[in-house]
This record gives sequence, structure tokens and C-alpha cells, in this order.
Amino acid sequence: MSDIIYLAIVVGCIVISAFFSGSETALFRLRSHEIEKEVETARGPSAVAVRDLLSSSSRLLVTILLGNNVVNILGASAAAALSIRHFGPQVGILVSTVVMTVLVLILCEVLPKAVAARYPLSVARVIGLPLYAGLAVNLVAILPALPKALEFIMYVVLGTVWIVPLKFVFQGIGQADPDADDDKN
Repeated sequence: MSDIIYLAIVVGCIVISAFFSGSETALFRLRSHEIEKEVETARGPSAVAVRDLLSSSSRLLVTILLGNNVVNILGASAAAALSIRHFGPQVGILVSTVVMTVLVLILCEVLPKAVAARYPLSVARVIGLPLYAGLAVNLVAILPALPKALEFIMYVVLGTVWIVPLKFVFQGIGQADPDADDDKN
């Protein structure tokens, strides 16, 4: 891939990460009376989307954290590839780690959360529909495939030597042990 593509991936991931971080702060800072007032006086569907998002705070939080982690890891990986290409593996990894840590901390955590904490309702109006649409895609497309995808990743990373025995261990969780009485005698 070209440097421009890697750089575009890093910038895109930083923007999306800032979106997720600001969304989390803005939505969880809103009070229920503010949301209901906004729904009553709103001219668009964003207020309703915000209310629906907050109806299941755990689902919302999982979506935000999952999205934020995915884009942060993708951005760091693209930055590492770009840095390794220009500085070599030993220096490139250090450069990408330092640069991405500073960028993510300032541009993806501190700045968006400060803005969202100061203007939660305004930020919620902007992020309501995109986050609601993302949550719908997450639940419909990603979650049903997640167990099989995780199993595939475990096979690839750990290999069948470790996974096959683990599958038998996990299958027995929550089931009565037929040999338990034999051990007591």
C-alpha cells in the first residue's frame, strides 16, 4: 500500500475514535429531562435516536467501546506499517507508538471529551443518528457472526493443539460432573 493510503487510514481512524469518545461523554452526561425536552421540541429524528440509544446504556457502551478499540488498533497498525517502512522495524515501532499515543490521547480522548462535556446536547444532536445507525449495523451484522469469528481467530492464533482441548473444557462449564461422587469415596 502507498503511504497516502496508510496516512488516510490513520487520519480516518483518529476522526472516528474522536467521534466515539465524544459520543460516550455527551450521551452519558445528558439528563433524562433534557432528552425528553429535546424530543418534544426537536425538528429532526436525532433526538429520538439519542433517546433510543440511551434506553440500553450497556448496549450503547459496548458499541462505543468496540468501535473505539477497533479504530484505535487499526490506526496504530497502519501507523506502525508506515513508520516501519520509513524508519525500519526497531525505530519505526518506537516512533509509531509514541506518535500514536500522543495523537490518540490528545485528539481522540481529551479534546473530544472536553468538548462533549461542555456541550453535551449539541454534540448529542450531531452524533445521534450516525451512532444509532452504527448500533443497528453492529447488532444486525456483527454480533451474530462474532462467536464464529472469535473461534476462527483463536484457531489461527493459538492453533488447533491448544483450542481442541479448550473446547472440551468450555463445553463442560455449568454441567454436573458425573465423576464428582467417585472422588469423595
